[in-house]
Amino acid sequence: MDTLSQLEDNLPNNFNPIIHSDQGWHYQLDYYREKIDSLGLIQSMSRKGNSLDSAPMESFFHLFKVESQPEIKKCKNISQFT
Repeated sequence: MDTLSQLEDNLPNNFNPIIHSDQGWHYQLDYYREKIDSLGLIQSMSRKGNSLDSAPMESFFHLFKVESQPEIKKCKNISQFT
């Protein structure tokens, strides 16, 4: 819910982005889906048993993590990481 609250505070008017995830437990919660609807977000969810649905985002986050690791390893505490 924190992510949605942050998005709500920064979402431009007349802008309806797609929010994508796998079929995690939070996407089954009524209050979470209601918040997505109230913000005008388009919900995208992988189909069960179809890992190709998430392939583009999984690839992006993999590259992001790999390319960020050298910098992350330099962090000695959470303040430096943040």
